[in-house]
Amino acid sequence: MVTIREVARESGVSAATVSHVLNGTRRVEPETAARVRAAIEKLGYRPLREYDRYGLRGIRLAGFFAHGTGMCACADFFGLLEQRLAEHKIQLVLIAAPETIPDGELRALQRFHRLSFCVVHTSVRVPPARREAPPYEVPTVFLSSTPPPAGNSCAVSFDYRQAVRMALSHLISRGHREITILTSIHNIDVTEEIRAGARALFADRGLEYWPSDFLNIARAVEEGNEAAQAAVDAHFARHPGLTAVVAAGTWATVHAAASLRRHGLDYPRDVSLVAMDGLYAMEESRPDLTRVDLGAPQLADAVVRALINERMDESRTLLLPSFLPGGSTRSLARAPSGGPAARTELLELSEDELGRIRSHRFTACIALDGAGTMFSELVLQGVRESLASLDMTLLEVAEAKGSVSMRDMQLQELARLAPDAIISFSNDQTALRDRFLALSAERSKLILGVDVPPDLPEYAYATCVATNETEKGRLAGRLLASEMIRRGKRKIGFVCNADINFTARQRDMSAIGTVTEDFPQLDIVFRKDFIREQNALSVVRDALEAHPETEGLYIFSADATLTAQKYLQSIGREDILLVTTQINDEIARLFLMNQNVIGIVSSQAYEMGRYLGLAAASSLLGKHLPSYVVVEPVLITAGNLEKSWVRTARRRPPTKK
Repeated sequence: MVTIREVARESGVSAATVSHVLNGTRRVEPETAARVRAAIEKLGYRPLREYDRYGLRGIRLAGFFAHGTGMCACADFFGLLEQRLAEHKIQLVLIAAPETIPDGELRALQRFHRLSFCVVHTSVRVPPARREAPPYEVPTVFLSSTPPPAGNSCAVSFDYRQAVRMALSHLISRGHREITILTSIHNIDVTEEIRAGARALFADRGLEYWPSDFLNIARAVEEGNEAAQAAVDAHFARHPGLTAVVAAGTWATVHAAASLRRHGLDYPRDVSLVAMDGLYAMEESRPDLTRVDLGAPQLADAVVRALINERMDESRTLLLPSFLPGGSTRSLARAPSGGPAARTELLELSEDELGRIRSHRFTACIALDGAGTMFSELVLQGVRESLASLDMTLLEVAEAKGSVSMRDMQLQELARLAPDAIISFSNDQTALRDRFLALSAERSKLILGVDVPPDLPEYAYATCVATNETEKGRLAGRLLASEMIRRGKRKIGFVCNADINFTARQRDMSAIGTVTEDFPQLDIVFRKDFIREQNALSVVRDALEAHPETEGLYIFSADATLTAQKYLQSIGREDILLVTTQINDEIARLFLMNQNVIGIVSSQAYEMGRYLGLAAASSLLGKHLPSYVVVEPVLITAGNLEKSWVRTARRRPPTKK
């Protein structure tokens, strides 16, 4: 019987080195490893395996060849495959392999380990032979790579092109343009699939793809955490304006998240993150990742089918990914001009700037449509308190009570008071374009709130402070869709604002787009629009009579939501779920009574008012301000009602009647 020492003498190495080659317990130079395997073949050495020792000769072995960090990253998949093969009395064994293994060495290892089946993981590449090779002695499945041209083998692959297209489509539709792609996948075939998918998607959208936006950290991961972190940090430093990351592979996701965390960035607040591939390492720390799921269970099933049924006639099986929207991405707001909106941090003042503002004793006036709504009252409160904290004198507040002509006249009168700043806010200021142009010739700085006429030149005003309406619509659509799926519902209707102003269009189209793109299993059965609140009842009633199968409703207006809820109660349809994008006290009471209003996505009206005051102060200091600044919305549900209500409304929520 040939011993391990004889193999060592034949190959000119120690017995320990032979053991390392056999068991993959330490890296051995490729030339040395090849010499050891040649000696094994020449001498016919066969080790006494565990299954021999314990009398398990009847169990067939399937070898799972993986390399380096791939052995850890595929642990969840290995466990699934192990369970499925055990049902067929097949024992799966993990075999450490080099990153690249010649076809001949793979065949030798199959014989050496007495394998009945073979699975080659994505982390191991087997280069094609120079000439056509004979069939493998055992059924051999290659994961996500191109197999050598030999019989008795096939490839089972994820559709990485489609996966990266899904990730990028999601981000681009949410307003992202500065996107980087990180991958930790060794296999060059997979890497090229991801690159090709990204190039094609950018071309389809009329956008430019930059090769520098792509980084493969597989080599760095092999060198250890410090090397991987340094590679990701350096890449992010070269892309200071990026707004989103697509991470392909577990380690790419882990290191991307870690790099953002080290630099004080959060996702999705600062950078959106979409993850692809196996994610077991992230499940506990961040279970709500936006993911392109590459389906480890489906892959395991496909491998078992290929091995057990010996379906080697299909050279390649492509598995389609699925998109799972989560909480690690957000929508970026766009200004009416189409450019990106700025964050509110740009309006904050330093201690020196605060001192300069307070020393000047500046004056301001406020013009608004009407103070009868909770939203207007909170904005006005925020502006008042912000100006007071800045020692700015509020000369006058003009309320137009819904009349555009009155607002126009009031703005003219306010200009005659010659304040240092005029703050004008309303849900729709399109009709005031000419008045705003006239005010640009006055000494007063013009600050707009909530809405800016789309064709108003940027020189005519200092800045506009608005809500991120795109994100508001996305959050509302996602909340309603997720809850409907959880409760086994499918049919959804949209009641939108018929007004064509920019903010309303952003919000409602984002809600519809989120359901359409991220939740294709739901059916949108109708969309109805209205402007006047008194028309809400007839719109909802007519829509439900035409579509009685409706199970969920998005309604942009809080008052219309209350009207709809009372109507649903009267006809016994309280099974229909409701989501709205405005707040008031009655909506909070519905939460408390466990009614079917499941959520509100609200503007932070008080914060908007506070930033309007800061914007006025910044403009008076001569600071260059972005033309459009957005305040992020707040998602309010029954679970976070008290905390979110205090944050949004600056008071405790109303109690149940």
